[in-house]
Amino acid sequence: MEAQRLLRHQGFDPGGVDGVIGPKTTRAVKRLQQKAGLPPDGLVGAQTWQVLRG
Repeated sequence: MEAQRLLRHQGFDPGGVDGVIGPKTTRAVKRLQQKAGLPPDGLVGAQTWQVLRG
């Protein structure tokens, strides 16, 4: 849920904030990763958390 809230806060719509990493959340993560210059794998790893919590 934290990742979804942070995605939404940064302007990337993850769909509902429900703690489920579904297709909408995965797409939002990939868009964030692309914007941040990270490999867009859709996984919220250490580098993605750094960007989210920036």
